[in-house]
Amino acid sequence: MVSDQHMDISTQSPENGSRGRIVANRIREQILGGRYAPGSQLPTFDNLVKEFGISRATMQLTIRQLKEEGFVKSVHRSGLFVSDMPPHLHRFGLIFASSPGAKDWNRFLAALTAESPVVLRQREGMQIIPFNNITPGAVQDSTDQLITEVMIHRLAGLIITQGTAFMLKRPEVIQSGIPCVAINHVERDAFGAPVINTDEPMFYRKALAWLAERGRKRVAVLAMRQAVGVTVQDCESAGLKTRPHWICPIGSEFGGQTKFVVRLLLDYPPEERPDAIILATDHLVEEALGTIHDAGIAIGRDLDVVAHCNWPWPVESPLPIARLGFHSHAFLNTALDLISMIRQGQTPPSKTLIPALFEHEL
Repeated sequence: MVSDQHMDISTQSPENGSRGRIVANRIREQILGGRYAPGSQLPTFDNLVKEFGISRATMQLTIRQLKEEGFVKSVHRSGLFVSDMPPHLHRFGLIFASSPGAKDWNRFLAALTAESPVVLRQREGMQIIPFNNITPGAVQDSTDQLITEVMIHRLAGLIITQGTAFMLKRPEVIQSGIPCVAINHVERDAFGAPVINTDEPMFYRKALAWLAERGRKRVAVLAMRQAVGVTVQDCESAGLKTRPHWICPIGSEFGGQTKFVVRLLLDYPPEERPDAIILATDHLVEEALGTIHDAGIAIGRDLDVVAHCNWPWPVESPLPIARLGFHSHAFLNTALDLISMIRQGQTPPSKTLIPALFEHEL
C-alpha cells in the first residue's frame, strides 16, 4: 500500500504523461490494496495534487485515465469516488485462441460466448470480456491488450480455453497474481490452475444406458479426437455388443471423412450392422445423419442415435435423435465461482467435472 506521506514525483519524469501514469498506478494500488473501498470517496482534487506533488493539469490526466479504466468516477458537486464495481473485482477475461468465423472456431466456444450475457444477468455488475486470437509466438495487438489489462489489474480473473494455456506461464500473468481457471484442459497442462472439464465417462454411461433401454443390441461410437473415451468392455457392461473397429476416433483433420466411416459401419446385413450410434462430437452430427438418411435407414426405427450437443443449442433437431451434452452456463458459473474462491484466499478443487445432460434434463 502506498504511504500517506507527501510523494513528490516531479523529478521522476520530465513528461506530464509519464508522471500522470505513475500517479495513476499509485492511486490504483491504493484501491487494490483496500485503502479506498468500492464506492468510497477519494481525497479532494486539491488534496491529491498536494499529496502527489504534481500539477493540476497532470492530475487531470491521471483522473481521466482512472475513469477510462473504470476505477474512479466523478459525482457532481460531491467529488471523486471509487467505482461501485471496480474492474479488478467485477471484470473477467474469457480467453480464446481463435475468433468467430475462423476455421478452428467451434460450437463449444460459440456456446460460451452466447451464454455469457445470460450468466451475467444473474451476477449484478459483472462483465465477461472476450479476448480473441490469443496465440503464442509473434507479438499481436490482441495479446498485448490482454497483457496490458492484466498488468493494470482491470481484470478480476482469466478463464482460459483450449489453445491459450501458454498465458498461464506469461511472467506478467504470474506476477500479477490474477486468479485463473482453465476449461477443458488436462491438469498437467494447466500449470496449477484449477480445471473445469466435461464429465466424459458420464456422457458415455448415459448414452449407453439410454440405448440399452431402447432395446438396442449393437453400438458404434464416433468421436472427432485421437482416442475415444469408451471401450468395448464399457459397451458390453451396458448390455451392448460392439467391435473394436466400430469405436472410431476421427482426427479433426479428417472430419470430412465421416460419411465414409458411417457407410462402412452400415455395410453389413441388417442383423449384423449397428442398430445404435453414438456421435460423441457435435461436428460429426450433420454429416453422419445425412449419410444414414441417404442409406435409407430410418432413425428411431431401424437405428437410434445419441448425438453430442453443446448446450444451449437454439435449433431443435427435426430427427428423433437423443441429444446429450454439456451446458456452457455451468462452465461459466463454475469458473466465476472458482475465481471468487481464489480471490478470497480459499483453495479451489483442482478439477471440477460438468455433468452430461439430455435435452429433457435441461
